Amino acid sequence: MKNKIIFLSILIIFSCSKEKKVHNIFLKNKGIWGIRYYIKQTWINDNLVNNYGRENAGTFRFNKETVEITEPNINGDSQISYIANWDNNQNALIINSDDVLKTFDINDFEKGEVTLKYTNNYFIDGDNYKIYFTYFLKQ
Repeated sequence: MKNKIIFLSILIIFSCSKEKKVHNIFLKNKGIWGIRYYIKQTWINDNLVNNYGRENAGTFRFNKETVEITEPNINGDSQISYIANWDNNQNALIINSDDVLKTFDINDFEKGEVTLKYTNNYFIDGDNYKIYFTYFLKQ
């Protein structure tokens, strides 16, 4: 029993430290991450209806509690900027903007680069919309 408690304690310490490590990686180099490439795909009832990509699409600027995001607008024809609170765990970046939570899956975390993926699902008049956003960030 004592060994199980020690093992669980070590496991908790290491999982918390990975979250802190991910947090600190986002804050490195003044927290500035360029959106090297951005992809937005819109699917309706499992049919691809729009596939949009853009290079040098904006920035994520992290500080300890907030992030300023500049990215393409919904149509992709101009930039929008907003400031939001952020948090993370070892596998996800959570953005809270005006009480709207977006949870980005963190993929391919390499030195100075990260891929973030976010999916928005909703129904309109019985049609199933899925919008996939992929951000390839680089410091």
